[in-house]
This record gives sequence, structure tokens and C-alpha cells, in this order.
Amino acid sequence: PDVMLSVKVTAAPYGSWHSPVAATDVAKETIRLDVVRVDAATLGKDGLVYWSELRPWEAGSIRVCSTDTAKNENDSDTTQWTKGDYNVRTSVHEYGGAGFFVHAG
Repeated sequence: PDVMLSVKVTAAPYGSWHSPVAATDVAKETIRLDVVRVDAATLGKDGLVYWSELRPWEAGSIRVCSTDTAKNENDSDTTQWTKGDYNVRTSVHEYGGAGFFVHAG
């Protein structure tokens, strides 16, 4: 037997629709990768790749992380270089710069 459900549809003006899911709930669990750098001095050796992560759950701090691509592809070891209260967030990027630079590991 077919079951017909009754659904009440309510029209609401743009921007006033109530949702049980807030944008902040979605965004706070998201890591944004920003700057990605490959250390040219390690190419063909260790294959070090660095990146910066924007972490909303840490008040929007930006951390520098790296991984060694020469390791087994199943090895997900990540090194976080920015520890404690340190943050590489900077306004230099507004002028074409970045929050970090890597050279020779």
C-alpha cells in the first residue's frame, strides 16, 4: 500500500528561514588549506611538502604543517611546526606574501 505523508510548506522571506544547522556549526569543523609549498632543496630526497591550515576551532589561527612524501603512501605522519599560542596569520599576504617560507628542510 502507498503511504502518503502530509507535509506543511511555509513560505518565508529570503534570509528568514529557520534552520537547525547553523553556518558556524559547519565551518568550525572545516580545515582550510591555504599556502602549499614544496621544499625545492628536498626534491628527490625527502620530498617535504608544507602547508598552512586555517583552524576555526582555534579562534581562526593558522598553523604550518608538513609531511614527508618519500615515506610509505599509507603513512599519514604530519608534523605541526606552529606550536602553542604561536600563529602564522599575517596581513603580508595582502601584498603578495605568505605567512611562511621553507628552504632545505
